[in-house]
Amino acid sequence: MPLVFIPKNLAIVLLFILTLAVYIFIGVKLHARPIAFTAFLLSSSVLHGLTVLNVDAFVLFGFLMPAPIGLFFVLAKPQVGIGLALYWLIEAWRAGGLRKVASTFTPVTIALAITWLLYGNWMSAPSDALLINAYWNYSIFPWGVPIGLALFLAAIQLKRKNLGAMTGPLFSPYVALPSWSALLVGLFDNDLLMTITVLALWILTFLHGAP
Repeated sequence: MPLVFIPKNLAIVLLFILTLAVYIFIGVKLHARPIAFTAFLLSSSVLHGLTVLNVDAFVLFGFLMPAPIGLFFVLAKPQVGIGLALYWLIEAWRAGGLRKVASTFTPVTIALAITWLLYGNWMSAPSDALLINAYWNYSIFPWGVPIGLALFLAAIQLKRKNLGAMTGPLFSPYVALPSWSALLVGLFDNDLLMTITVLALWILTFLHGAP
């Protein structure tokens, strides 16, 4: 919001710097291995994110936070963070049943309710058909759903938050290219898998055409 009050060109430069800084900060905080981190920064997802300067990088902040606060970030773009939100839901139930679920999700639920009061049902437009057929849609739905389910079940079984966080783009029928960074963040500890996934993402980018 503060960037809208300064000259456009300066705002673009500052937002670029902030976005790059967030990507680097996420990698450092999640103890990314050097090769994996290099591949991440060179991925089509991150490079496109630095080009269009959307909010995807800032959504990733939620991956570092306790669930009640992190939900405000990850649900700002559900196609990025829905996997982690579902993971937190199950973990809250495990930890304290309905009471724990309520204490974890009530703050963000109230915030969403306020947005509906202020802006109406903003989720009703545009239609799913428009989003699915949009030129920027890099989703692999429904082919990614089995992979997402396998990763999510593994996250629950092993109690690995990062595995749960990876699944959002795999479940969504519409995913912009920068949103695939959520999948990559879960691979910071594996150089080989990160490199393979980044190469696969570049192949998807070329097959899809220019963003």
